[in-house]
Amino acid sequence: MFVLTEDPPLKKKGYGLSVLMFNILKSLGNSKNFVFTFNNSDSITKSDILDDASWEVALFSSTEKFRKIPVLGNFRSFQFIFSFLGALPKLRTIAHKNPAQPVLVCVGASARPILYAYILSLFLKNELWLYIV
Repeated sequence: MFVLTEDPPLKKKGYGLSVLMFNILKSLGNSKNFVFTFNNSDSITKSDILDDASWEVALFSSTEKFRKIPVLGNFRSFQFIFSFLGALPKLRTIAHKNPAQPVLVCVGASARPILYAYILSLFLKNELWLYIV
């Protein structure tokens, strides 16, 4: 299964959806999962995300690039959306290799993941699942 979540699955520094996703992925055991996630936080390092993971991770982290865009860079929502759009070709390439696997899009307090799911539906043949918390 492929999982797309804005909050990286974390065991130690996690909160809310990130801890929930960590526990869900951990409960799936040895099944082969691939997580697409963002790291738009200065307090969470790449090693924080990868050290706890027993699954493959594609990390979208391009906050610095978008902070420099006049006006738009100040809005976190735009940072997430541009990061997602920038990573879409990589996500599409990986998901196309296994079209039988569903893509689970996790929706928390933000509606952005619904936009991600809609965009993915235009580019992927994989079944899309929404997990709304």
